[in-house]
Amino acid sequence: MEKVRAVVSGRGLELWLCGIALAFSTYTAVTFGQFEEYEHAGEMFGTFGVLIIVTAIFVRAGGAAALLEDRHPKPLFIWFLPAAVTVSMLPVIIAGGLDPEMNIFLSLFLFLLLAYTCLLLAVLVALLLVWPLELLGRGLLRVVTGKPDGGPLILWGSAGVLLTLLSVLPVIALDDLPSGRGAAAAVFEAVLGIQGSYTVTSPTTLWIVRAAAVVFAAVILAAARRGRSPEELLAPRRGAG
Repeated sequence: MEKVRAVVSGRGLELWLCGIALAFSTYTAVTFGQFEEYEHAGEMFGTFGVLIIVTAIFVRAGGAAALLEDRHPKPLFIWFLPAAVTVSMLPVIIAGGLDPEMNIFLSLFLFLLLAYTCLLLAVLVALLLVWPLELLGRGLLRVVTGKPDGGPLILWGSAGVLLTLLSVLPVIALDDLPSGRGAAAAVFEAVLGIQGSYTVTSPTTLWIVRAAAVVFAAVILAAARRGRSPEELLAPRRGAG
C-alpha cells in the first residue's frame, strides 16, 4: 500500500507519463522528416492520442490518490506537458506537418491548441475507458488472489467497457443518422432490426453492437442485484490506507 501511495501521490507517475509522451513525440519528430510527401503524417497525430492516454491515466491516478489519502496530487507537469510536446514537435510543425500551405506560426498555435484540447478529452477517456478497465483488472486480480468482492468489480468494470463500446461502435456500423435526439432513436431501431432513418454500413459491427447491448443489460441487472456501487466496493480500501 505504501508503494502505491508513493506512486500515485508523488511525482513518480507524472515523470513517467511525461517521459513517455515526450519520447513518442520526439521519435515522431525525428522520423517524420525521413518520409517523402508526409506519407506518415498520421504518426504525428498519434502524438495527440498518446497525450490523451497518458493524461487520462494520470487523471484516474488522481482519483486513486483521493481514495487512499483523500486528496489529489498536484498535476504540475501535466499542465505543461502539451506545451512541452509542442516544442518537441517543432521540426514537424516547421516542415508543414499540419498543412504544408499553412503559416508556420498559425500551425504552431493550432498544434498547441489541439494539444491542450487533449487534456479535456483525457477526462472523458479516464471516465469511459481507464476507470472501467481499472475496475475490471482489480476484480480479476481479487478473484485470482482469492480476495472477496472481486465479482462485483468485474461486473461494474465490464459494464463500463461495454457502455463505451455501445457509444463508439454504432458510429462505425451506421450512417445517415438524423441529428439530435433522433440519432439515439435510430440506433435503438437499428439494434432491434426495425426499419428507420439510418443506413447500415457494417452489418458485422451492428451484430457486435446487438451482442454488446444484450450482455450490457445482463451485466447491469447482475450488478444491480449485488446492490453495491464501485465506489462502495473501494471504500474499505480508503479506510485501510
